[in-house]
Formats: sequence, structure tokens, C-alpha cells
Amino acid sequence: RAAATAPGGVSLPAQAGAAAPTRVADLVSGPAPLVAAVRRLVRDMVVVATLEDAEELVRTHPALVAVTAEGDILGSHIAHGGSAGAPSLLEVQASVDEAAAELAELAVRCEELAQGQRDAAEQRRARAGRVEELGELRRAADREKSAVSGRLGRLAGQARGAAGEAERAAAAVATAHDALERATAEAEELAERLLVVEESAEQAGDDEPDTAVRDRLAADGANARQTEMEARLQVRTHEERVKGLAGRADALDRGARAQDGTAHVSTPAA
Repeated sequence: RAAATAPGGVSLPAQAGAAAPTRVADLVSGPAPLVAAVRRLVRDMVVVATLEDAEELVRTHPALVAVTAEGDILGSHIAHGGSAGAPSLLEVQASVDEAAAELAELAVRCEELAQGQRDAAEQRRARAGRVEELGELRRAADREKSAVSGRLGRLAGQARGAAGEAERAAAAVATAHDALERATAEAEELAERLLVVEESAEQAGDDEPDTAVRDRLAADGANARQTEMEARLQVRTHEERVKGLAGRADALDRGARAQDGTAHVSTPAA
């Protein structure tokens, strides 16, 4: 019997009437770096003729893995069935073409996803700019709102002052009206008294009338008419002042309402 040396230096007896087992590493050919790597991977594999030979080899040498011509692989911890026939060249080419098509489809999909990512990044930058713009508008609106609030406070204070002044002027008008009524009544009374004196003097005949009483009544009447005229002038002055203050208060109120409306309109939405 001739003996064969298996990988790792193990000597295998040749099967009776059969050739010695062949190492798988001896069947590998190609570029030297690649061959060396492949031979390290298959260093424990031995080629046998049949599955029975594989079983016998593994039974006597558990450290080895037997490979049959049908593609069966058998070892102490592995068993894999082979195929009765190898795939044809057309089948292999079809598989290659299918894999190439899938690869091309994946490449297109990757490009689409990359473009989508770039578009999303651009949109994000644009929206970030818009957010910053809206933030600046909001800050400007807040500043304007604060300024308007200050103006509203000042206008409200001015309106209250004008209203108080109008009330005081109205009271002054009422007082002036009372004074006018008193002056008018006094002037009318003095005029009547002067008329009575003059009529009495006429009835006295040719006697020289007492002019002292008449002159005093005339002077009092003139003073009463002067007082009445001044009272009328004071009433008219106070009435004009009341009208002016009322118009000013109304203008301040309209200005405050307009400022309030402007503040609401100019504030941007969040």
C-alpha cells in the first residue's frame, strides 16, 4: 500500500485499488498572493471519490474535511450536500446580469437619495434664513409695540389732563353764566330805577331836578352794563376754551385708538 501525506503532515493510507487522496490545496492555481490565501483556507480539505470514502476518511482522521467529486463536504462538525450538476454558463451569466442590474438600480437609487439629501439641506438652509428673518421682524414689531405703548401712555395722560381741564372750564362757564345773569338783572334793575327817577323829575314841573340821584343811578347802570359785557365776554371765552379742549380730547382719543390698531396690525404672526 502506498501512503499519502495529508495537510498538516498527516499520512493517509491509500484505498485499495484507488489512487491516493488529493489535497484541495494542490488543485488551486492563480496569482501567487491569492493562491497562498486560498491554500490556507483549504489546508484541511482532501478530495475523495465517493461519500463512503469521505466517511471513512473523517472516521480515521477527524481533523480533516473530505470533499467528493459531487460537491459533498463532510467533516467532524460539518456536512453539506453537493449538486448533481454545476450551473451552466448561461445560468451564471444570467445571475451576473441580474446582479449587475440590481447594482445599477441601487446606484440610481443612491444618487436619488443623495440628491434628495442635498435638496433637503438646501431647504433647511432657506427655512433657517426665513426663520431668522421672521425673528428679526418679530423683534422689530416688539420694539414698535413698546414704542406705541409708550405713546399710548402719554396720549392717555394728555387726554386725562385735557378732560380735567375741560371739566374745570365747564365749571368756569357755569360760574360765568351765573355772574352774567346777576349782572344782567342788576343792570335791568338800575335801568328801571333810573327811568323812575327821570319820570319823577318830569312830573316835578319846572323845579330843577335833583341830578345827584340820577347821576349815581346812571353811573351804577354804566357799571352794571360794563360788568354784564365783561361777564358775556368771559362766558364766550370759557365756552371757546371748552370747545377747544373737547376737540383736543377727541383728537387724543382717536390718536390713541389709531396707535393701538397699528400696534395690532404690525405684529407678525408667530
